[in-house]
Amino acid sequence: MTKKLHILTAVLGMVQVFLAYGEPKLTEDRLESRFTPYTKTLKLSSLRYGECWNLEDMELIKCFCKEHDVEVLDLSNCNIVPEVISEILTGIPTVKTLDLSKNGINAKGVTVLAEALTKNSTLWSLNLDGNGIGDEGAKVIASTLKTNNALIALNLYENEIGNEGAEALAEALKHNSALMTLVLRYNNIGVEGAIVLADALIVNNTLGELDFGFNYIENEGAIALAEALNYNCSLTMLDLEYNNIGNQGAEALANALNINTTLTTLMLYHNNIGSQGIIALAKALETNATLTTLSLREGCMSIKEAMAIAETLKVNDTLTSLDLSDNYIGAEGYKRLAEALKENKALTSLDLREGDSEDCPAYKREKELLEALEKNSTLTELFL
Repeated sequence: MTKKLHILTAVLGMVQVFLAYGEPKLTEDRLESRFTPYTKTLKLSSLRYGECWNLEDMELIKCFCKEHDVEVLDLSNCNIVPEVISEILTGIPTVKTLDLSKNGINAKGVTVLAEALTKNSTLWSLNLDGNGIGDEGAKVIASTLKTNNALIALNLYENEIGNEGAEALAEALKHNSALMTLVLRYNNIGVEGAIVLADALIVNNTLGELDFGFNYIENEGAIALAEALNYNCSLTMLDLEYNNIGNQGAEALANALNINTTLTTLMLYHNNIGSQGIIALAKALETNATLTTLSLREGCMSIKEAMAIAETLKVNDTLTSLDLSDNYIGAEGYKRLAEALKENKALTSLDLREGDSEDCPAYKREKELLEALEKNSTLTELFL
């Protein structure tokens, strides 16, 4: 009994040491074990040093990065302090991609980060996902973007950014001529924020990808963005998933597709687009010659809309990926889609999973679609 008690005491002592001092001391061997030479990536994700990050650690990382020409540095979920961020951006010129997601950086840490970015001209991609920087942090980042000409990709996913932060970022986009990808997914941006960002897109001619999913832009915001697409000639990807967009917003986007010649990807997953909006989008795709990817997953589609899309597929020769999953398509809808596949010569991926169709058993719709594939020479992915 005494022996077991001693063993338990020893184990508890080791746990206390671990909690007090973090993981074992950072060494070159540990860095080597997390380095991928082929991609020049150093992945230190989840090394929770917190306050234990010290000058010795940073000097070791800096020397390692320079010696091995590290271009991708992953420090996600490391609980690092702002001073460490500054050391990385000013002391490791080889790093082109930096992942600082889920580090609790907040607005105060962003100020240190922004100051360091003014001295950095080599970083291409910055990931600040899940740091809770809020509007104040977004304003600081926006100020930096006005003068930074190196950063081409910025991820601000899930950062509690609202309309004020969106307004600051929009103003920055009017001056910035380098950023090509901006992720604003899972924030608190509403109609006002969408409108000012749309105004910026009319002026900006470099941003190619905008992820605006999981915000609150609704019809009014979608209409503003659609209007911007009439003038913008750089945006190729627009993600508007989960934004409570209805028929009016969808119709505006459909009208934009009649004019815009650069957008290739439009994501409208889980909105409130009904018959009027879906049919308008289908009609626009009869003449649009640039859109290659469209998602209408988990929408308000019924048999009538599925039939309209099927008719579009007979004449559209540009769309390569179409997601209609989680919709009520119905027996006639599946039949029309199968017929369309016999004529379509562009689609390579079609997703019809979780299609609620009580009047068309799974075996029947699968049979019709598989028979259509015998005459289709382009489709390589069919999800049922």
